[in-house]
Amino acid sequence: MNPGNPAKKFKQEIQCSSTSNAFRYLKFLDNAIYHVGLIGSVISVTAMVLIIFAQVFCRYIIGHSLIWSEELGRYLLIWSTFLGMGVLGRQRDLMSITMVVDKLSPRFRSLSIILADTLSIFFLGIVFFYGLRLVKNTMAQLTVVTQLPMGLIYLVIPLGAGFYMLHIIIGYIRKLEKREAECSH
Repeated sequence: MNPGNPAKKFKQEIQCSSTSNAFRYLKFLDNAIYHVGLIGSVISVTAMVLIIFAQVFCRYIIGHSLIWSEELGRYLLIWSTFLGMGVLGRQRDLMSITMVVDKLSPRFRSLSIILADTLSIFFLGIVFFYGLRLVKNTMAQLTVVTQLPMGLIYLVIPLGAGFYMLHIIIGYIRKLEKREAECSH
């Protein structure tokens, strides 16, 4: 019985353990980003509904409007949209038209998904880059009623694009990890 080359076996164990540590870190990062996006979206939508309800109550029952409610509700809608984009992207629940893709063979279907993800990463990279520029350029500009820096409102644009990009990339890394695990066993 040949025990094999011990040096080669040791080197392979070191590579596998460092790779598995990297995968664990990426899984943790993916889950952390997912939960930040999910909790942020839930908080934004909940706050928006409560603010709009308070505005309707104050306007029609009390007879006085809340001057800040429309502005803050709009900004919360923007935040919930961009944070939710990453959450739905990770779950692959974003709205898509699959009429053509469903008719493709499994191989071409996989290739079309890879192409779509590659184009998405490219587009999200552009949104991320220009979103950061927008944040930087509008940080000194204040909103009309609440006097918040517009850069804080726009900060969710690069955050949402970055979260979604990371989910796509980590999703492919997870697929590679599964293939490696299947091949090694």
